[in-house]
Amino acid sequence: MFLPLALAAASIAASPVIVTVRAAPSISPLLVKAALEEAAAVWRSGGITLVWHAEQDESTAVSAAADRRWMPVGSAVRVLFDDGPNTVKDNAGTIGWIVFNEFDMPLPDIHLSHANAVEIMRGTYTDGRIGQMTVVERRTCLSRALGRALAHELGHYLFGSKQHTRGGLMKGRQTAVDLFGPARKVFDLTPEQRSAALARLSVAERLAHR
Repeated sequence: MFLPLALAAASIAASPVIVTVRAAPSISPLLVKAALEEAAAVWRSGGITLVWHAEQDESTAVSAAADRRWMPVGSAVRVLFDDGPNTVKDNAGTIGWIVFNEFDMPLPDIHLSHANAVEIMRGTYTDGRIGQMTVVERRTCLSRALGRALAHELGHYLFGSKQHTRGGLMKGRQTAVDLFGPARKVFDLTPEQRSAALARLSVAERLAHR
């Protein structure tokens, strides 16, 4: 799937990806910032820079201006950190998702569920262990899960595909250890994935400058 794009993108330099971000007022801005940094670190390992111009607006939501020149064809990506009711069942649930249209192309809206991330962390570590964590430790675990989920959904958008892989960033179902643990390497992009994302970014840039 990625090989033809790999050849076309072999010499392409990555342009920064700038994303609009909003968060429910109940979610800590420090948590949002840490999650964004985690997602940026995942993509940086593949040579692609994510730039977040986060500012606090009047509703205390995190917002950012988006530069459409660097994005794939269509509207700029928007990310919403939601704090609605959790939908986790048997310690399984969705932390992040992106909607696809009738042509199986991803729409530019990514949702992240803070409540689901919290509930999955509770099921993984138990209330007793979580109670022994410092505020910083809890925030670190949550930000890893939210940031890695965001990096995964950005993959769907940048690759223009709903396909999953057996392992790595685009694995369809991640373990709790991979989501909350300190090791990030399991989410590294393959050379083919990096080339696919660079190729789509290059096409978008050329169209924007016509």
